Amino acid sequence: IDIHRRVAAAAEVADLGMLREELEDRFGPAPQPILNLLALQEVRVRFGQAGVRNVGLRGGRLVASPVTLEGEATARLAREMPAARYEPGRSTLTLEVGEEPGEQLARVGELAGMLASLAPEMPADGA
Repeated sequence: IDIHRRVAAAAEVADLGMLREELEDRFGPAPQPILNLLALQEVRVRFGQAGVRNVGLRGGRLVASPVTLEGEATARLAREMPAARYEPGRSTLTLEVGEEPGEQLARVGELAGMLASLAPEMPADGA
């Protein structure tokens, strides 16, 4: 339970990396459920860095909002993640992520990382 609380309290990706190193140093290689928990928190942190407040997953499709992209950020997303669909009028971003949980986590992580990398190019108010 302490590990779960520490993971949930991590506010930066670097904090998660240090926690993972600490756990592996103390207990050896982390089991898959712990790795998944760390990956999920990293996704949460990265979405937060991009100003995303709502994320839903249904039927193999992820919907994130609010997302406001302009100019080069929109073009870069289209180039680097052509499967992602941005709807500026609704401030939403959708992505097919598949049905298998491991595949979903990987695709969601990819999108969260992309949005976090675009954050400097996004409007300051995030909306």
